[in-house]
Amino acid sequence: MAGFCYLCSVSPPLSEFLRFFVTILLPTVSNRWASLLIIRLIHSMIYNLWQNIINSYQLWKKRKNEIKN
Repeated sequence: MAGFCYLCSVSPPLSEFLRFFVTILLPTVSNRWASLLIIRLIHSMIYNLWQNIINSYQLWKKRKNEIKN
């Protein structure tokens, strides 16, 4: 039975696609998801840091003006 996949029991074109998907596309998609997750994590950390810096500056400026008056 040439061209028959015992693992997935489908015709050759679909079995070849599944083999291609599992060996090449799936790790690529997983890596892309992981990299997107890392980028989102870094983005949220930078955003929080930026907000903390801005809030600290605003509080410092407010206290400085209160001390002046």
